[in-house]
Amino acid sequence: MAVKEPDLSWYSKAAELIVRNGMSLKQAVMEMELPLTGADCEKIAKRRGFQDALRAAQHRYNLEVANDPLRTKESLIGLLMLLAQKLINDAEYDKASDVLIKAARIQGWDKGDSINVFANLTSEQITAERKKLEAQLNVEPKPPGTGLAN
Repeated sequence: MAVKEPDLSWYSKAAELIVRNGMSLKQAVMEMELPLTGADCEKIAKRRGFQDALRAAQHRYNLEVANDPLRTKESLIGLLMLLAQKLINDAEYDKASDVLIKAARIQGWDKGDSINVFANLTSEQITAERKKLEAQLNVEPKPPGTGLAN
C-alpha cells in the first residue's frame, strides 16, 4: 500500500505571509486557519521543502522591492533619516551618527568643497610662480620639491 503524501500546497502561501508580514510560521498557520500545533510548526520549519518555499518567497519579495519604481535615492535617504531619529529616541547616539554619516555620503556631502588651484599648471609653471613669490617675499630660493619657505 502506497503512503499518501501530505498536501504541501499551503507552504507557498505561508512563506509569503512570513516574508511580507514578518510573521512566524505559527502565526501564518493560525491566520490560514490550519489545524497545526506549535510543535508541528517547529518540525515543518526545518523541512527542506518548506525552506525552499521560504527562500523562493524571499527572492520574489526582494525582486519586487528592487524593481519598485518608487524606490529612489531620496526615499532611501528618507528611510535613513527615520532610522536615525528612532536610534536617537532610543539614546543610541553612536549608531544614529553612523546612519547620518551614511545619509550624508549618499547625498554627496562628505566630499567637501575643495578647489584645486594648480589644476591646469605644469610643473615648470608652478616652479616659475614659486620663484616670483620667493623674490617678492625676499626669501632665499629653495630647491624644487621642498615646498614654499616658512
